[in-house]
Amino acid sequence: MTEIAIRNAVAADVPMLMAMMRELAIHDGIADGLETNEDFLRRDGFGPSPLFHAIVAEVAGETAGFISFFERYSTWKGGFHIAVDDVFVRAPFRSRGVGKAMMLHVRGLAEAKGFNLRWEAEVGNEKARGFYEKLGAKTRLKRICYWDVAG
Repeated sequence: MTEIAIRNAVAADVPMLMAMMRELAIHDGIADGLETNEDFLRRDGFGPSPLFHAIVAEVAGETAGFISFFERYSTWKGGFHIAVDDVFVRAPFRSRGVGKAMMLHVRGLAEAKGFNLRWEAEVGNEKARGFYEKLGAKTRLKRICYWDVAG
């Protein structure tokens, strides 16, 4: 198997991250639902006080996928955890260990800080749920409720 390289995303990666986010939106059947843009990603992820972080996976010099995440405090748990926002592996690289390598990398980042790691998957996405459970993740059904008050 070809080696999978994982690295922190940098500001120069923003166009590539945006392209993969579009691919993810199409894959999830919500192509019109993506509301961010490169300016927001650059400002919020790569400025002086980043609101999110991202890692990029590369295989033989090609971008294979990414994970975006942020630190979040839980009053319930009384501490911080890393919250994974997006996990995406490009179609040619699926079932080649890229998703596993990225998830284990982010898990290592959480462990290094003494944090837990949390993320969500769509309730009906059994493939994702099975993947996460194979990695040893615990799952529970939970509905996300929200008000879209920002416009």
